[in-house]
Amino acid sequence: MTLLSCAYAGTGNVLKVQNLLGHCAQHLEKGETHQGPAVLGIAMVAMAEELGVEMAIRSLEHLLQYGEQNIRRAVPLALGLLCISNPKVNVMDTLSRLSHDTDSEVAMAAVISLGLIGAGTNNARIAGMLRNLSSYYYKDANLLFCVPNSSRSGTFRKGPINS
Repeated sequence: MTLLSCAYAGTGNVLKVQNLLGHCAQHLEKGETHQGPAVLGIAMVAMAEELGVEMAIRSLEHLLQYGEQNIRRAVPLALGLLCISNPKVNVMDTLSRLSHDTDSEVAMAAVISLGLIGAGTNNARIAGMLRNLSSYYYKDANLLFCVPNSSRSGTFRKGPINS
């Protein structure tokens, strides 16, 4: 699945996106783990053109709503890949909501994706979200580690990084 996704990355091939969505719709047997890479593959294939990005975002929101847990864990990273350095309001809202998810892996992926979509943009709203998340997750070391690394990347502060 990963090799197929990388082979068609950036092509915008609609048939491959449909094929990957079909893999996401299957119910897994024990030991199968191909749905997470299929979700990331949707983002990799569709990231080439704006219309494909919008359709992929809509499909990922449906997967988020109706998909199984392993799909939910990959959706925030796929959203981050689709909108890297291009913060869209609906994606920011979705990632902000997912950053407070009860599953810590979903929340961690959402925090990292907020950093991805805000990279190099100086977006004040994302910077504020990441600052609020650092105070929200002050007791959870894993998530707290993700928050400062996303906001310390130099995109939200002026001057050199003093760490």
